[in-house]
Amino acid sequence: MRVLFRVDAGSARGAGHLMRCLSLASVLSEQGDLVGFCARDLNAGYQPLIAQCAQFYWPLSSPDDALATCQVAREFEADWVVVDHYELGWDWEAQVKATSVRLMALDDLPGRMHQVDLLLDQNWLESAHAYSRSAPGATYLLGPRYALLRRQFREVQPPTRTGEVRRVLVSFGGSDPSNQTEKALRALQSENLERIEVVVGRACAHRHRLEQLCRDQPRVGFHVQLESMAQMMASVDFCIGSPGSTTWERCRLGLPGLVIVQAENQLAVAECAEKLGVQRSLGWDATVSSDALRHAFRHLCQFPQELQAMSRKGMSVVDGLGAERVALRLRQWNGK
Repeated sequence: MRVLFRVDAGSARGAGHLMRCLSLASVLSEQGDLVGFCARDLNAGYQPLIAQCAQFYWPLSSPDDALATCQVAREFEADWVVVDHYELGWDWEAQVKATSVRLMALDDLPGRMHQVDLLLDQNWLESAHAYSRSAPGATYLLGPRYALLRRQFREVQPPTRTGEVRRVLVSFGGSDPSNQTEKALRALQSENLERIEVVVGRACAHRHRLEQLCRDQPRVGFHVQLESMAQMMASVDFCIGSPGSTTWERCRLGLPGLVIVQAENQLAVAECAEKLGVQRSLGWDATVSSDALRHAFRHLCQFPQELQAMSRKGMSVVDGLGAERVALRLRQWNGK
Protein backbone atom coordinates (compact mmCIF):
# COMPACT_ATOMS: atom_id res chain seq x y z
CA MET A 1 0.00 0.00 0.00
CA ARG A 2 1.21 3.51 -0.84
CA VAL A 3 0.06 6.40 1.37
CA LEU A 4 0.72 10.08 0.62
CA PHE A 5 0.35 12.66 3.41
CA ARG A 6 -0.54 16.27 2.61
CA VAL A 7 0.17 18.05 5.87
CA ASP A 8 0.34 21.60 7.19
CA ALA A 9 3.98 21.82 8.24
CA GLY A 10 4.64 25.50 7.69
CA SER A 11 2.30 27.36 10.06
CA ALA A 12 2.71 27.86 13.80
CA ARG A 13 0.00 25.28 14.48
CA GLY A 14 1.40 22.88 11.90
CA ALA A 15 3.54 21.01 14.41
CA GLY A 16 0.49 19.24 15.84
CA HIS A 17 -0.71 18.24 12.36
CA LEU A 18 2.70 16.93 11.44
CA MET A 19 3.22 14.92 14.63
CA ARG A 20 -0.03 13.00 14.35
CA CYS A 21 0.63 12.29 10.68
CA LEU A 22 4.14 11.11 11.51
CA SER A 23 2.69 8.75 14.12
CA LEU A 24 0.48 7.08 11.52
CA ALA A 25 3.20 7.19 8.87
CA SER A 26 5.63 5.47 11.22
CA VAL A 27 3.26 2.54 11.80
CA LEU A 28 2.57 2.20 8.07
CA SER A 29 6.30 2.21 7.28
CA GLU A 30 6.99 -0.37 9.99
CA GLN A 31 4.35 -2.60 8.44
CA GLY A 32 5.98 -2.45 5.01
CA ASP A 33 3.90 0.24 3.33
CA LEU A 34 5.43 3.01 1.22
CA VAL A 35 4.95 6.47 2.70
CA GLY A 36 5.33 9.88 1.09
CA PHE A 37 4.83 13.44 2.33
CA CYS A 38 4.13 16.65 0.48
CA ALA A 39 3.97 20.07 2.11
CA ARG A 40 4.34 23.75 1.47
CA ASP A 41 6.91 25.96 3.27
CA LEU A 42 8.18 23.07 5.39
CA ASN A 43 9.97 24.14 8.56
CA ALA A 44 13.55 22.90 8.12
CA GLY A 45 13.52 21.38 11.60
CA TYR A 46 10.84 18.91 10.51
CA GLN A 47 12.79 17.40 7.61
CA PRO A 48 14.70 14.86 9.73
CA LEU A 49 11.44 13.75 11.37
CA ILE A 50 9.82 13.07 7.99
CA ALA A 51 12.93 11.26 6.77
CA GLN A 52 12.67 8.81 9.67
CA CYS A 53 9.40 7.29 8.45
CA ALA A 54 8.85 8.39 4.84
CA GLN A 55 10.61 7.17 1.74
CA PHE A 56 9.63 10.22 -0.32
CA TYR A 57 9.09 13.94 0.18
CA TRP A 58 7.83 16.52 -2.32
CA PRO A 59 7.90 20.29 -1.65
CA LEU A 60 4.87 22.06 -3.15
CA SER A 61 5.25 25.42 -4.84
CA SER A 62 2.36 25.62 -7.31
CA PRO A 63 -0.44 28.04 -6.34
CA ASP A 64 -2.96 25.32 -7.28
CA ASP A 65 -2.52 23.09 -4.26
CA ALA A 66 -5.04 20.42 -5.27
CA LEU A 67 -3.56 20.08 -8.75
CA ALA A 68 -0.03 19.85 -7.34
CA THR A 69 -1.08 17.20 -4.82
CA CYS A 70 -2.83 15.20 -7.55
CA GLN A 71 0.33 15.26 -9.66
CA VAL A 72 2.38 13.98 -6.72
CA ALA A 73 -0.21 11.30 -5.98
CA ARG A 74 -0.05 10.07 -9.59
CA GLU A 75 3.75 10.09 -9.57
CA PHE A 76 3.77 8.19 -6.27
CA GLU A 77 0.97 5.86 -7.46
CA ALA A 78 -0.76 6.51 -4.15
CA ASP A 79 -3.55 4.27 -2.92
CA TRP A 80 -4.47 6.82 -0.24
CA VAL A 81 -4.00 10.52 0.26
CA VAL A 82 -4.20 11.58 3.93
CA VAL A 83 -4.79 15.30 4.46
CA ASP A 84 -4.33 17.15 7.75
CA HIS A 85 -4.70 20.85 7.04
CA TYR A 86 -7.33 23.34 8.23
CA GLU A 87 -7.11 25.42 5.05
CA LEU A 88 -7.78 22.50 2.69
CA GLY A 89 -11.42 21.47 2.73
CA TRP A 90 -14.36 20.45 0.57
CA ASP A 91 -13.27 21.97 -2.78
CA TRP A 92 -9.69 20.71 -2.46
CA GLU A 93 -10.92 17.24 -1.50
CA ALA A 94 -13.34 17.14 -4.44
CA GLN A 95 -10.50 17.75 -6.88
CA VAL A 96 -8.29 15.10 -5.31
CA LYS A 97 -11.08 12.50 -5.15
CA ALA A 98 -11.81 13.08 -8.83
CA THR A 99 -8.54 11.28 -9.57
CA SER A 100 -10.04 8.10 -8.02
CA VAL A 101 -7.50 8.03 -5.19
CA ARG A 102 -8.93 7.17 -1.78
CA LEU A 103 -8.95 10.11 0.58
CA MET A 104 -8.76 10.38 4.36
CA ALA A 105 -8.95 13.58 6.41
CA LEU A 106 -7.70 14.20 9.93
CA ASP A 107 -9.66 16.96 11.62
CA ASP A 108 -10.80 18.19 15.02
CA LEU A 109 -13.14 20.99 13.95
CA PRO A 110 -16.50 19.19 13.48
CA GLY A 111 -18.19 22.12 11.72
CA ARG A 112 -15.99 21.77 8.63
CA MET A 113 -17.43 19.96 5.61
CA HIS A 114 -15.50 17.10 4.03
CA GLN A 115 -15.72 14.98 0.91
CA VAL A 116 -13.63 11.96 1.91
CA ASP A 117 -13.76 8.19 2.31
CA LEU A 118 -12.44 8.15 5.88
CA LEU A 119 -12.62 10.90 8.50
CA LEU A 120 -10.63 10.73 11.75
CA ASP A 121 -11.41 12.99 14.70
CA GLN A 122 -9.65 11.64 17.77
CA ASN A 123 -11.29 14.25 20.02
CA TRP A 124 -14.94 13.47 19.26
CA LEU A 125 -17.03 11.95 22.09
CA GLU A 126 -20.54 12.17 20.69
CA SER A 127 -22.25 9.72 18.34
CA ALA A 128 -21.24 9.26 14.72
CA HIS A 129 -24.77 10.34 13.76
CA ALA A 130 -24.06 13.80 15.15
CA TYR A 131 -21.04 14.01 12.84
CA SER A 132 -22.79 12.81 9.68
CA ARG A 133 -23.49 16.26 8.25
CA SER A 134 -19.78 17.11 8.27
CA ALA A 135 -18.78 14.33 5.86
CA PRO A 136 -21.74 12.72 4.08
CA GLY A 137 -21.06 9.12 3.11
CA ALA A 138 -17.73 8.87 4.92
CA THR A 139 -16.66 6.21 7.37
CA TYR A 140 -15.85 7.79 10.74
CA LEU A 141 -13.04 6.97 13.13
CA LEU A 142 -14.01 8.97 16.19
CA GLY A 143 -12.63 9.38 19.69
CA PRO A 144 -9.40 8.83 21.64
CA ARG A 145 -9.49 5.12 20.75
CA TYR A 146 -7.94 6.32 17.46
CA ALA A 147 -5.47 8.78 19.01
CA LEU A 148 -2.32 8.80 16.88
CA LEU A 149 0.61 8.38 19.24
CA ARG A 150 4.27 7.97 18.44
CA ARG A 151 6.01 4.63 18.92
CA GLN A 152 7.69 5.72 22.15
CA PHE A 153 4.28 6.16 23.79
CA ARG A 154 3.35 2.63 22.82
CA GLU A 155 6.56 1.25 24.32
CA VAL A 156 7.01 3.20 27.58
CA GLN A 157 5.02 1.73 30.44
CA PRO A 158 2.99 4.13 32.62
CA PRO A 159 4.50 4.52 36.11
CA THR A 160 2.64 3.92 39.36
CA ARG A 161 1.31 7.31 40.42
CA THR A 162 0.59 8.18 44.06
CA GLY A 163 -0.89 11.62 43.49
CA GLU A 164 2.09 13.32 45.16
CA VAL A 165 3.51 16.14 43.04
CA ARG A 166 7.26 16.65 43.25
CA ARG A 167 8.26 16.93 39.59
CA VAL A 168 6.37 19.09 37.07
CA LEU A 169 6.58 19.24 33.27
CA VAL A 170 5.82 22.53 31.49
CA SER A 171 5.19 22.01 27.79
CA PHE A 172 3.06 24.17 25.49
CA GLY A 173 3.74 22.52 22.15
CA GLY A 174 6.01 23.50 19.32
CA SER A 175 5.46 27.26 19.11
CA ASP A 176 3.72 28.57 22.28
CA PRO A 177 2.79 31.88 20.58
CA SER A 178 1.46 33.61 23.72
CA ASN A 179 4.38 32.43 25.89
CA GLN A 180 2.38 30.45 28.42
CA THR A 181 5.61 28.68 29.36
CA GLU A 182 6.92 31.81 31.07
CA LYS A 183 3.55 32.29 32.79
CA ALA A 184 3.79 28.76 34.19
CA LEU A 185 7.36 29.30 35.37
CA ARG A 186 6.27 32.44 37.22
CA ALA A 187 3.41 30.51 38.82
CA LEU A 188 5.68 27.69 39.99
CA GLN A 189 8.73 29.66 41.13
CA SER A 190 7.65 29.79 44.79
CA GLU A 191 6.36 26.19 44.96
CA ASN A 192 8.18 23.54 46.96
CA LEU A 193 9.07 21.26 44.05
CA GLU A 194 11.98 18.93 43.46
CA ARG A 195 12.24 19.62 39.72
CA ILE A 196 10.59 21.54 36.90
CA GLU A 197 11.22 20.38 33.33
CA VAL A 198 10.54 22.85 30.50
CA VAL A 199 10.15 21.55 26.95
CA VAL A 200 9.77 23.85 23.92
CA GLY A 201 9.83 23.28 20.18
CA ARG A 202 12.34 24.63 17.69
CA ALA A 203 9.63 26.99 16.42
CA CYS A 204 9.11 28.61 19.84
CA ALA A 205 9.44 32.38 19.36
CA HIS A 206 10.42 32.87 23.01
CA ARG A 207 12.98 30.09 23.10
CA HIS A 208 16.08 32.14 23.96
CA ARG A 209 14.35 34.17 26.68
CA LEU A 210 12.98 31.01 28.25
CA GLU A 211 16.37 29.34 28.12
CA GLN A 212 17.86 32.25 30.08
CA LEU A 213 15.06 32.15 32.66
CA CYS A 214 15.58 28.43 33.18
CA ARG A 215 19.36 28.80 33.42
CA ASP A 216 18.89 31.19 36.34
CA GLN A 217 16.91 28.59 38.30
CA PRO A 218 18.96 25.55 39.39
CA ARG A 219 16.01 23.19 39.81
CA VAL A 220 14.68 23.89 36.29
CA GLY A 221 15.69 21.90 33.21
CA PHE A 222 15.32 23.27 29.68
CA HIS A 223 14.87 21.09 26.59
CA VAL A 224 14.35 21.94 22.90
CA GLN A 225 12.46 19.50 20.63
CA LEU A 226 12.97 16.68 23.12
CA GLU A 227 13.01 13.32 21.35
CA SER A 228 12.37 11.21 24.45
CA MET A 229 9.11 12.90 25.43
CA ALA A 230 7.47 9.68 26.61
CA GLN A 231 10.28 9.02 29.06
CA MET A 232 10.02 12.60 30.25
CA MET A 233 6.28 12.32 30.87
CA ALA A 234 6.79 9.05 32.71
CA SER A 235 9.38 10.68 35.00
CA VAL A 236 7.20 13.57 36.23
CA ASP A 237 4.07 13.77 38.39
CA PHE A 238 2.14 16.64 36.82
CA CYS A 239 2.00 18.61 33.57
CA ILE A 240 1.07 22.19 32.73
CA GLY A 241 0.61 22.64 29.01
CA SER A 242 -1.68 23.07 26.05
CA PRO A 243 -4.61 20.81 25.12
CA GLY A 244 -3.30 19.72 21.76
CA SER A 245 -2.70 16.20 20.53
CA THR A 246 -0.24 15.74 23.42
CA THR A 247 -3.33 15.43 25.62
CA TRP A 248 -3.66 11.83 24.52
CA GLU A 249 0.05 11.22 25.05
CA ARG A 250 -0.38 12.35 28.64
CA CYS A 251 -3.42 10.11 29.01
CA ARG A 252 -1.48 7.10 27.80
CA LEU A 253 1.08 7.62 30.59
CA GLY A 254 -1.49 8.59 33.21
CA LEU A 255 -0.05 12.09 33.61
CA PRO A 256 -2.56 14.49 35.20
CA GLY A 257 -2.39 18.23 34.77
CA LEU A 258 -3.70 21.65 33.88
CA VAL A 259 -4.09 23.01 30.37
CA ILE A 260 -4.47 26.50 28.90
CA VAL A 261 -6.11 27.01 25.50
CA GLN A 262 -4.10 29.03 22.98
CA ALA A 263 -5.91 28.31 19.70
CA GLU A 264 -9.41 27.54 18.42
CA ASN A 265 -8.53 23.99 17.42
CA GLN A 266 -7.40 23.23 20.99
CA LEU A 267 -10.79 24.09 22.46
CA ALA A 268 -12.47 20.84 21.38
CA VAL A 269 -9.60 18.80 22.85
CA ALA A 270 -9.81 20.67 26.14
CA GLU A 271 -13.57 20.15 26.36
CA CYS A 272 -13.27 16.48 25.43
CA ALA A 273 -10.58 15.80 28.03
CA GLU A 274 -12.50 17.73 30.68
CA LYS A 275 -15.59 15.61 30.08
CA LEU A 276 -13.51 12.47 30.39
CA GLY A 277 -12.01 13.73 33.65
CA VAL A 278 -8.40 13.29 32.51
CA GLN A 279 -7.24 16.90 32.85
CA ARG A 280 -8.43 20.28 34.11
CA SER A 281 -8.80 23.18 31.69
CA LEU A 282 -8.31 26.79 32.80
CA GLY A 283 -9.73 28.21 29.57
CA TRP A 284 -8.24 30.74 27.18
CA ASP A 285 -4.70 32.04 27.65
CA ALA A 286 -5.72 35.71 27.78
CA THR A 287 -7.93 35.07 30.82
CA VAL A 288 -5.42 33.07 32.88
CA SER A 289 -2.93 34.93 35.06
CA SER A 290 0.10 33.48 36.82
CA ASP A 291 -1.73 33.88 40.12
CA ALA A 292 -4.76 31.99 38.80
CA LEU A 293 -2.53 29.22 37.50
CA ARG A 294 -0.68 29.01 40.83
CA HIS A 295 -3.98 28.81 42.74
CA ALA A 296 -5.32 26.04 40.47
CA PHE A 297 -2.08 24.09 40.80
CA ARG A 298 -2.04 24.33 44.60
CA HIS A 299 -5.68 23.36 44.79
CA LEU A 300 -5.21 20.18 42.74
CA CYS A 301 -2.10 19.19 44.66
CA GLN A 302 -4.18 19.14 47.86
CA PHE A 303 -6.16 16.19 46.49
CA PRO A 304 -3.81 13.34 45.55
CA GLN A 305 -6.73 10.93 45.21
CA GLU A 306 -8.25 13.17 42.54
CA LEU A 307 -4.93 13.21 40.68
CA GLN A 308 -4.78 9.42 40.89
CA ALA A 309 -8.32 9.24 39.49
CA MET A 310 -7.31 11.47 36.57
CA SER A 311 -4.38 9.14 35.89
CA ARG A 312 -6.53 6.01 35.90
CA LYS A 313 -9.15 7.57 33.64
CA GLY A 314 -6.50 8.72 31.18
CA MET A 315 -4.95 5.28 30.88
CA SER A 316 -8.38 3.70 30.45
CA VAL A 317 -9.18 6.06 27.56
CA VAL A 318 -5.92 5.76 25.56
CA ASP A 319 -4.02 2.50 25.17
CA GLY A 320 -1.49 3.75 22.60
CA LEU A 321 -2.73 1.56 19.74
CA GLY A 322 -4.74 4.16 17.82
CA ALA A 323 -2.28 4.41 14.93
CA GLU A 324 -2.35 0.63 14.47
CA ARG A 325 -6.16 0.71 14.35
CA VAL A 326 -6.17 3.44 11.71
CA ALA A 327 -3.51 1.65 9.63
CA LEU A 328 -5.63 -1.51 9.73
CA ARG A 329 -8.71 0.38 8.52
CA LEU A 330 -6.75 1.82 5.61
CA ARG A 331 -5.52 -1.64 4.66
CA GLN A 332 -8.88 -3.35 5.02
CA TRP A 333 -10.80 -0.70 3.05
CA ASN A 334 -13.20 -2.38 0.65
CA GLY A 335 -13.99 0.64 -1.50
CA LYS A 336 -17.49 1.26 -0.22
